[in-house]
Amino acid sequence: MSPNQSQFINETSVFKVRKNLTVDGIEFYITDTFGKGLFESCKDVKFGTMNTRAVDFVDGGAKNFREWYAFIGTKAGLDVLGSPYSINFLPAANESSGMRPMNVSTYSCGDTSLGCSCGDCSSSPICSNSAPPPHQKHSCSVRIGSLKAKCIEVAMAILYIILVSLFLGWGFFHRKRERSPASRHVNSKKDKNTPIQVLGDAPQTANRVQLSIVQEYMSKFFRRYGSWVARNPTPYCFCHWLLFLCFALLIIATIPASVNGKAPSIVTESNIKLLFDIQKKVDGIRANYFGTMVSLTDICMKPLGKDCATQSVLQALANRA
Repeated sequence: MSPNQSQFINETSVFKVRKNLTVDGIEFYITDTFGKGLFESCKDVKFGTMNTRAVDFVDGGAKNFREWYAFIGTKAGLDVLGSPYSINFLPAANESSGMRPMNVSTYSCGDTSLGCSCGDCSSSPICSNSAPPPHQKHSCSVRIGSLKAKCIEVAMAILYIILVSLFLGWGFFHRKRERSPASRHVNSKKDKNTPIQVLGDAPQTANRVQLSIVQEYMSKFFRRYGSWVARNPTPYCFCHWLLFLCFALLIIATIPASVNGKAPSIVTESNIKLLFDIQKKVDGIRANYFGTMVSLTDICMKPLGKDCATQSVLQALANRA
């Protein structure tokens, strides 16, 4: 809003709305230089959400500032987007009228003082000051037929192949050594040296597979974990984590009149009253805690005041019937 608005805006017509006078038309004195600069400044601004020009929403397809003036100066009807009164844009005024056309400076959307992003304005300075592409002249690359790859990529591929080969070779060698006659001969000697007191366990020892260090550790860990879980069933865990695991779930549903029939609506006056009765009973629960009577309001969470934070459909009714 300009302090000199009365010098370039002139009211031309009024009309009554509910016994009150309101503006129906004005004359807007504005220079062609400003109009052209304004249109040129706005035409490159992008509307990011739609990825289109922002002026497409406000200029009605205008190609220059005069067509834009004609569009925004047209009076729109009731409940229609547009100007509430007619605007007549004039480039000059009579000296006798005392009016002077508005002529202020305009700026391009790419001006550094505005700080538009490259996505909002394609002529923004940051769009032209993008980082130069990396220098590829002396970069190391290897060409295999029609395929060209960087040296670092080839080196990583070779290293990966070596590691996989070592892993597979170690596994193959380990299994081959276990199946070799020499390994069986050593195992048979161990069986012969086993004391007579453990002959009852001989079949288990002979059939036992020799595990690696990692497999042995995992076997012991999961064996101990399974024993602990067996000694501590689910109800025990739930009762020790009572605050956030022990809860009661009440589901209210309607039953259809027939097997293939449609269930009646659950939103009825009687069902709503039933919810209020249930809520009242829940709020009235009391428990004896070491000689002290404790209610729900004593232990519930109250983030917004003195009332409990209860998740219930009755909250929409402010818990009032």
